[in-house]
Amino acid sequence: MSRRPPNPARAARALFCGAALVGAPAVAQEAHLSAGAGGGGGPADGGAVVAQISIGDAFSGGVSTGGNLIDKGGFTGQLFDPRSLSASAAPDTVDEGAARQLDASATLDDDTTLNMPGEFVGWSVQSGPIVSISATGLAVAGAVFEDTAATVVGSWGGLTADVDLTVLDIDPDNFGLYAGDGLEDTWQIGFFGLENPDAGPARDPDGDGQSNAFEFLAVVDPTDPLSLFCAELTAENAVTFSPVSPLRTYRLSASTAAAPPGFSVVPADASDAGGERTLSETAPPPGPRRFYRIDISD
Repeated sequence: MSRRPPNPARAARALFCGAALVGAPAVAQEAHLSAGAGGGGGPADGGAVVAQISIGDAFSGGVSTGGNLIDKGGFTGQLFDPRSLSASAAPDTVDEGAARQLDASATLDDDTTLNMPGEFVGWSVQSGPIVSISATGLAVAGAVFEDTAATVVGSWGGLTADVDLTVLDIDPDNFGLYAGDGLEDTWQIGFFGLENPDAGPARDPDGDGQSNAFEFLAVVDPTDPLSLFCAELTAENAVTFSPVSPLRTYRLSASTAAAPPGFSVVPADASDAGGERTLSETAPPPGPRRFYRIDISD
């Protein structure tokens, strides 16, 4: 007798001559029995299903092995109702732009479990940056600017179950209009919101003469004209500047000409006071007047 995929209304067991078999959706199985002494039955071998079955006398049913199949001995046939549905993804995180397989299982009214591949379940996105779910239950995550929660709903046989996922931000510069512009998406969204052209690296929306790209490096507010990076020559070979951020590295560069490309990083001594830092060239060489600048890197 052939085994069919599960019916959403009732989970049916394939009938094997006096024993009901239950399990996950599988390809059709078939077994033929020969009569034994004193009654019908004997060994049944259907490839993925092996059962020792007898009809009549004191024994009906037997023991079967077949992966997710479970033998229900003692019955010529039996139907069970699905009681609850659970859905999962392992692990429950997915990188932005990547995919994660969804699976589900139903608990039946006899406390057995019916494991179902993703294609036996209807999937929909309840919330979050899941951009598509394939017919086989493969969920694809979209780009995010920070780790973001998502919820997917599975449905089968009138039952539903949620899968909670976290889409991980693995690329700091790949979101929407701001993708690939050299500035971190979280910084741009924090100051300018979503999809704002004023967040571009060359823009200067506050009109203070410092571009967004520079103000990002300097860790100042690109929307406030009074929020500036300031530096001044405080001694013959020393530059004092502010603000100072623990997220940045500051180096002193020197040149005998005011214009690039003659600047190069020189050894310098650092001292901090009152939110300012002073970098002094350790051993300035004798000779012509020198020009200094502060190089900032993240």
